[in-house]
Amino acid sequence: MSREPKYQQLANAIRGQIQRGELQPGDPLPSTPKLRARYHVGNDVVRYAMNVLEQDGVIVTRGGVGRWVFPGPPDPLHGDTVG
Repeated sequence: MSREPKYQQLANAIRGQIQRGELQPGDPLPSTPKLRARYHVGNDVVRYAMNVLEQDGVIVTRGGVGRWVFPGPPDPLHGDTVG
């Protein structure tokens, strides 16, 4: 059993997906309900994990829209990324 907090385990799992190329720059992350179900964790764990990843520059968040692997979602007006 890991001694790491669950939020850190989740953040590391997502980092691993990025490092393995399963998630590419600009890819959306799964929704909070999907992450909760997949990893059997609560809202707080998902929120803390996403905060860690965002602070580390691994993902970007657009409030009410979603989260993406850095550099982020395409900018619909200019065709480039937001970040």
